[in-house]
Amino acid sequence: MAQLQQDAVKLTVKSGSTVKQYGMAIADHATIAMWPIFIWANGGNLLNAAGCSDLDSPQTIQALAAGPT
Repeated sequence: MAQLQQDAVKLTVKSGSTVKQYGMAIADHATIAMWPIFIWANGGNLLNAAGCSDLDSPQTIQALAAGPT
């Protein structure tokens, strides 16, 4: 995950405060949901063993938090 984030930052091109090229495009509707993949890759989960939301775990929050700008 750290390498993915570093590469996305390197590939992002800005002109002042305007982004000319994003270092990574994330699929939106009408395709597979990308958010769970990022969560799982970072060691988080959607639900805990008891079947309750695990969206507030540190791993999940880190996976979905905005990276460096």
